[in-house]
Amino acid sequence: MNTTATIILRHLIPALQAIQRDILDAERTPPSREPPTRVEPPVQQTAAPSKKLLNTTEAAEYLGVSKSWVYRMTMTREIPFFKIGSRTLFKEEQLLTWLASREHTPDDLLPRSRRKN
Repeated sequence: MNTTATIILRHLIPALQAIQRDILDAERTPPSREPPTRVEPPVQQTAAPSKKLLNTTEAAEYLGVSKSWVYRMTMTREIPFFKIGSRTLFKEEQLLTWLASREHTPDDLLPRSRRKN
């Protein structure tokens, strides 16, 4: 056996023996007699409006569209946004409101002659 392997084994074997002792000690430790602590379920919070600002990339991901589409919508002023310096930013709450205003019902998609009145 070469000297490098001997040196490695000389350090590795005691380390493995120490790990084995720790495992055996953990198995021998008697279980605690204290009653288990009760874990309270997390309190459900109502969905408060988010104050988070989104950049163009995050807004595109949030809406599920391409970044170029978001740029095009800001250029034509069809989507709510604001500028700080050269940065284009979006409020999450405003995007939700804007998205809801663009929702169509199935009847909206029918030709006018076939819509229910």
